[in-house]
Amino acid sequence: MKQNITIQQKQAHAAEVAFNGALKYKRYQEVSGDQQIEGTFYSWIYNEGQICVTYELNGVIKERCV
Repeated sequence: MKQNITIQQKQAHAAEVAFNGALKYKRYQEVSGDQQIEGTFYSWIYNEGQICVTYELNGVIKERCV
């Protein structure tokens, strides 16, 4: 159960980073960046109309694109 909460929390953080990345792209034309939340580093990149966020979860690199 605790692992599911951790997974959901990191996914929520990834969504937050994607949102922040979209704001930075719209306001400043930035196309990539990094953000650290609760000890986890999230990297985002804007490419071809979508923002992808990568982060590590249990030793595995995950990527979520919106």
